[in-house]
Amino acid sequence: YQRVKGLSYLAGIPLLLACIIIFIYLKGNPAASQPMFFSFTFPPGAGINFMVGGSIAGAIVASDFSRYTRSHAHNAAGTFIGVFFPSVFLGMMGMLSYVITGDWNPLQIFNHLIWLSLPFILLSAWTTNDNLLYSSGLALSNILPGLTRWQNTLCCAIAGIAMALMGITGHLQTWLNILVVIIAPLLGVFLAHQLVVKKAWPGRINYWALLATLTGIISACIIPEYFISSLFSILIAGIVYIKLIWISAKFGISGLT
Repeated sequence: YQRVKGLSYLAGIPLLLACIIIFIYLKGNPAASQPMFFSFTFPPGAGINFMVGGSIAGAIVASDFSRYTRSHAHNAAGTFIGVFFPSVFLGMMGMLSYVITGDWNPLQIFNHLIWLSLPFILLSAWTTNDNLLYSSGLALSNILPGLTRWQNTLCCAIAGIAMALMGITGHLQTWLNILVVIIAPLLGVFLAHQLVVKKAWPGRINYWALLATLTGIISACIIPEYFISSLFSILIAGIVYIKLIWISAKFGISGLT
């Protein structure tokens, strides 16, 4: 963890300064003050779904790094700060870049200076993948405790390289949709268990949680995007889980194995 933290300080701070400089450049461009008229290429609700999916994924990763805080409140605050403010800032950069260059990627302004944009790409990819490997290695170690930590991390690295070679970046919208459909219901079940059920997580398979998550996934696939299906699937999965727990307690049905 300390090495990951050190790398983030080493590369993250220069990247942040570079982003601020690019943002100031974009904001000072005369085109940034001109009125722009856009037509939606997909429903606004779909855009909100992408934001929700990205925020959930970011919060899951950020919590792995803020778990060393002194209290749950500090953990929540660290996760919020680490996800919300960078997302807003980068979103503003993307919008300004689109207004000025016609592309959401602000590095397009350095197209004629590839030697200048290359360090940004290398540093951002290095730090991002390093942090994600740390988080994914932790998650896989919980699923496959029989393997050592470095073996699980290596498996994640190989899987990531394979997905990159298959061109996953060309299907980013589909990937974000998958994250929304699967992770949002999981979040609904988790919040329902923590805030309403308030029981210790069982050390066995919780079939009620699986059933509620499946219900949320199906609802996310059925609900039209313009209804912001991600938020509805969180609510549906959480409500179904609470009802299943209530029914099991009333009739003495166990959902664990």
